[in-house]
Amino acid sequence: MKKAYVELKRGQMHYRFAGSGEPVIMVHMSANCSGEFEGSGNILAQKYAVYAVDLFGFGFSDRPEKYLSIQEHMETIVEFMDKLGLSSAYLVGSLVGANICARLAAQYPQRVTGLLLAHVCYHPDPTFYPNLRHADCFQQKPPMADGSHLQQLWEKAARYGESPEVTDVRVSYMHLAGPFVESMHWALCDDADFGSCLPRIKAPTVVAAFGNPPAGPMPEEAAKVIPGAQFTVMEGCSPLVTILAPEKFAALFSRYFD
Repeated sequence: MKKAYVELKRGQMHYRFAGSGEPVIMVHMSANCSGEFEGSGNILAQKYAVYAVDLFGFGFSDRPEKYLSIQEHMETIVEFMDKLGLSSAYLVGSLVGANICARLAAQYPQRVTGLLLAHVCYHPDPTFYPNLRHADCFQQKPPMADGSHLQQLWEKAARYGESPEVTDVRVSYMHLAGPFVESMHWALCDDADFGSCLPRIKAPTVVAAFGNPPAGPMPEEAAKVIPGAQFTVMEGCSPLVTILAPEKFAALFSRYFD
């Protein structure tokens, strides 16, 4: 995939792109960046025009003055589409990135051709995520002279049980995020009314669960309240499948939308 920047209201957004055809926009998981979709994006680019974005605060996009809400991240995707002249697109999101895509589909149904929500972070109890706002798992150390903040990043990344090589890629993306590394989780916890947008989604939707998931999110419950949504499980895969086995993630999209 090639790399480029687009000037938006909050600054320069970095993205990767490849291919031609119907557009597909890919939105990364918390603390990752567009690099997680490099492999699957190149595969899908054989048939589609694929765009993988770095949300503001992540990867090589500009750092905003404050952490952004799910709504604000969603609005930057709409602005990105407008700048590139994309009237509509397939949206692909992983974890909190899936929440951003779902909210866009609910508020701008005419802009979404199809929707792949990989382990969307949803719980039927609307207080579940707000109650995690100050949980230890969502805290981060500031830079420390002894480098212990880097050890904390490694421990967070290693929770998925992947190889050191895959974990190292994840840590490098988290390190790029700097003070924003947990900000997508904070936005998730502040998005208390997220569940109300799911029944408003009109686009053809696939909700996928990772077979080796993080604790908490309940994508199968989300699929039950999205009209006509299909549900599937990526057996044996963690959220880092986009890095470890991009062909599996690309095949998931192709299975439902080709």
